[in-house]
Amino acid sequence: LKLQFLYLIDRTYTQTYSLTMKAAMALLALAVGARAQTPAQCAECVASGAGECFQPNWAVPCYPGGRSQSTCEGAGATWCPALLDMTPPTPAPPTPPPTSAPPVPPPPPFDVDGEIAGFWSWTWSGGSAGPAGANLAVSFSGWADGEQALSSSWVHDGHVTFLDLGGGNSNGAWSAQQIAGLTRDWMRRVKATGFAGIAWDIEVCSGVIAPAVFHERFVMAREEGLINLVSYSHSKPYACSNGAELVRAWIADPYVDMQSPQLYTTGNEPAPDFVAREVQWREFKNMAAGQTFVPSIANVGQYGDVKTFFDRAGVPMAGYIQWQQTQGGSNPPPVPGPPTPHGTVTVEECRACGQCYQPSWLVPCYAGGNSQGACEGAGGTWCPALLAAGTAAPRTPAPDSPTPIPATPEPATPLPPVPETSPSTPAPVPETPSPPATPEGKWWPDWSSGKCLNGGAAPWQATTTGTAAACCKTYFSWRLARCIAGSTPATSQPALTPVPAAATPEPATPQPATPQPTTAADDGNAGAGNASSSSAD
Repeated sequence: LKLQFLYLIDRTYTQTYSLTMKAAMALLALAVGARAQTPAQCAECVASGAGECFQPNWAVPCYPGGRSQSTCEGAGATWCPALLDMTPPTPAPPTPPPTSAPPVPPPPPFDVDGEIAGFWSWTWSGGSAGPAGANLAVSFSGWADGEQALSSSWVHDGHVTFLDLGGGNSNGAWSAQQIAGLTRDWMRRVKATGFAGIAWDIEVCSGVIAPAVFHERFVMAREEGLINLVSYSHSKPYACSNGAELVRAWIADPYVDMQSPQLYTTGNEPAPDFVAREVQWREFKNMAAGQTFVPSIANVGQYGDVKTFFDRAGVPMAGYIQWQQTQGGSNPPPVPGPPTPHGTVTVEECRACGQCYQPSWLVPCYAGGNSQGACEGAGGTWCPALLAAGTAAPRTPAPDSPTPIPATPEPATPLPPVPETSPSTPAPVPETPSPPATPEGKWWPDWSSGKCLNGGAAPWQATTTGTAAACCKTYFSWRLARCIAGSTPATSQPALTPVPAAATPEPATPQPATPQPTTAADDGNAGAGNASSSSAD
């Protein structure tokens, strides 16, 4: 019995000890687990302001202040400030809602009913009356300088009038510095004068101009109540190194109101030129909301073909702007600003030109092949002499002409030496044969090479002619000799080489001939006193 009693006591003790140890280990594990979770939960308690004393087994584990550390720990809880070794953090301020870009102000009202029938009006020649039914005019001086443009232009009665800025020669060239001079005050004066908007004719750039530079001025003009019309040679500016980048930026710019690519080179083409230069016409389908497509064309007679072409391309048109001038303008020209044909020819003009320069000619720059005497005798400036001197030279007025703009002269061909013959025995003048027509009789201009081609590969929109000579004279009159020499048919016919005409000997010393161009500088719309044509490429 004693042994059994001792055995029962020992067994009871052992079981009790085991249970006690298990309970202790469980409590220890619970405490350790709670402790491991406590820092994050303590931080949550403190940050939320719920309390400093934390015990995960309580129904409400976080208790606010008022208890001391000893009281909290005596109840089996964790005193959070001691654990975190920190004061309660200051709650972070709420994140402000994202701000949206300011809304684009709407363009000012445009008081034109129906389709736009516009025209460029050359201010240096007294202006144009425009085509019948015209409702929009661009007062075109060719100046990129704001003050020169404003002082050389006027509002055309009865037409919504835009003030032109820019052109196709040095007077109309753009630079970042010049654009910065177009201030808000200047734009307010443009508006106060009565102009509805600005026609930004961008063809020539001095250096690379970022699209953002133009965009800033488009925004300023819109804010001052002016409409932004952007025009350029063909589908991109011909003398801006980043011309394609600029046009694509303008297509996407909500501050541009009207796109007006120029579908001509000289302005005398009998058919519109649809050849795209890097920027493709289909890209204009993605114009920003609110933009309208109003191409510039040589004359209103081409409008039907232009509309058909762009309808097929999926680019809706809102009208046209005519380049050719119409007699009978009702507005007198303003006091002309410099330079005038009788002012001075600058070194910069000669450097950008060639050898013989006369700003009142349709194509003012002519390259070599002319003598100084012949150039100056025709009212031109002989640039080699001017560049050697390095100073400006007085402009010589061009010979009197019944119209302010002389017709484009035929290109010169080299003259053979005058034969030593008696004055009474004139030398025979051989006939210059015309280049042979091809059997197909379909010659068309290839603008990339500056010559005419044939052989049935003409683009569908091209206008064809029966001979290479007619094609060259129509489309490349400023480089006629080079065009004819380079134009070849698709058959095995030899290259077309013009035969120079022999000169008829004079009884006395031969006089210098009127200068004729061998090549012409590619220039676009000209400025004041520079009556050259638009959209060279």
